[in-house]
Parts: sequence; C-alpha cells; structure tokens
Amino acid sequence: TEAPVKQSTSAVLEVQGLSVKDRDRPESFVTFASLMVNAQWVSLFKRAPVVREVRLDRPSVRIIRFEDNTYNFSDLLKKEPEREEKEPLSFSVSNIQITGGKVVVDDRPVQKTHRVEDVTLTIPFLSNMPHLTEVFVQPAFRAVFNKTPISLQGRSKPFSETLESTLTLDLKNIDIPSYLAYVPMKPGFTLESCLADMNDAAMSSFRARTIGFVFQFQSMLSTLTVLENVLLPALFAGLQPDRGAAVELLERVGMKSRTGAY
Repeated sequence: TEAPVKQSTSAVLEVQGLSVKDRDRPESFVTFASLMVNAQWVSLFKRAPVVREVRLDRPSVRIIRFEDNTYNFSDLLKKEPEREEKEPLSFSVSNIQITGGKVVVDDRPVQKTHRVEDVTLTIPFLSNMPHLTEVFVQPAFRAVFNKTPISLQGRSKPFSETLESTLTLDLKNIDIPSYLAYVPMKPGFTLESCLADMNDAAMSSFRARTIGFVFQFQSMLSTLTVLENVLLPALFAGLQPDRGAAVELLERVGMKSRTGAY
C-alpha cells in the first residue's frame, strides 16, 4: 500500500506563556501569552529568511527607572567590542501582528507611573531584499497612553535610496505638564495646564506651515511653471505667495533662469 507523502515548506515555531523575571526583583520584566512564527524553512538555510507570519499576543514590558537614573534592564546594555561590519542579512517578513500589548513605566525619581495599554501593531510586509525595497511598508499602530488614545499610520520605503515616507499621527488630549519632568533642561516657566490635540487636519496644517513640501522624486505639476510650483505650497497654507522670495530660492539652487519653464 502506498500513501501520499506531504512535504511541508514551512517551519512553525510556537511559544506559550513566556515570562522573564527581573534579576533582583520578583516582578516580571517581559511576558507574553503566545508567539507564533511561520517561516519557509528552506529560506533559513539560504541565509535569507522568508517569514510568512509573525503573531505576538499580549506582550507586556515593565520598565523601572531608579533614583540613580539606571533602569531595571541597564545590565543588558553593556557595550560590546566593535565588530567588523558585514553585509546585512536579507529577509522578508509578512503579516506581523502584535495585539493586546502593554508597557508600564515606573518612574521612581518623579514618582510617576505611565501606562501604554491595548497596544496593537500591524505591518503587512517588510523586506530588505533588493527586488522588494521599492514596496511600501504600511504600519498601523494604536494604543491607549495614560488613558488617552493615540493612533499612527504610515507608508515608507525604509530600505530604498529615497527613504520615501508618509506618517499620519492622531493625538487627542495629551497632558503636556505631566511630561515636562522628562525634559533634560529645567524650563524657566511653570505650565499649570495644557492639552495637545492634533488630528489629520491639524497635522496637515502643521506640515504646510512649518515643515513645507519635500519632493521625493523631483516631480512638479506640468501645467505650472517652475516659479508657480514653488509658490504653490504657500497657497495651500493660506499664505500670500512671495514671488521675490521664490525667485531668490530658485537662484540659490541655480534655477533662476528656469523660472518661466514648464
């Protein structure tokens, strides 16, 4: 009798209920409920790992800052001797999922405890393989930071030459005074109350008025002249365009003679 033999192309690693204790304290430093990694086992031997899925459920990290400004993980940060730089390992990871995460920061010098709860992070795809560096990485992050919800979405090419990236950050009711204790230099003022709120519209306005536009591929609107393209961000920001300043900027980059070109 002959039976069909099924060959699996995957190597699945599953870990349940891991807990790493602090060396000198009973508290756990890192825990998680479960970890699952599904990889193509052949790729491991080719030194170019291809991981189909990574799923981490309910990870928890407890960080303690002591009075001498050391942390409960400082012993893990010992400086290692410099090693000869080698070519980075190629990899490709899909379906990265972290759910139910939590980070607790016990800041004893200022007698504050900060909590980041309900952490969710998803990254559909991430790779540094040469033929995949132009594929966008699109992370999505959500959490509740000290009872305040925050969210972050973006798209990036972290391994391409252009490093093209876009980020959307949604903040609501962030209590600024409670974080001034972390400023290295003591401020010369007292801030009794301040709430920061930045949604998509506020972020767009901030980028337009403060940061400006960065052309990733030197692309401009073909129906406008070079000068009109330079003036366009001011219109988006609701400002009065300054033709003289725009011409001066073009002169700095050697393009004054092209102001009227399309």
